[in-house]
Amino acid sequence: MYEAEITSEGPGRVICQRCKETYEPGTQLHYMANMDRSRPGRHVCQPCYDYYMNKTTTQRRKTGI
Repeated sequence: MYEAEITSEGPGRVICQRCKETYEPGTQLHYMANMDRSRPGRHVCQPCYDYYMNKTTTQRRKTGI
């Protein structure tokens, strides 16, 4: 699985692309790739990341693929 973490650089709040919850600037988000490689992944908050990581259907990719 490919994972990247991002933080906001601007003054605006950070928004999770799954639950749409807003967080303070500088909050780290995790990148979750889409199973369909032709579609973009999403940057998600820690609770959404934990949700995906605990799902039995989540497929983990090797790093760098």
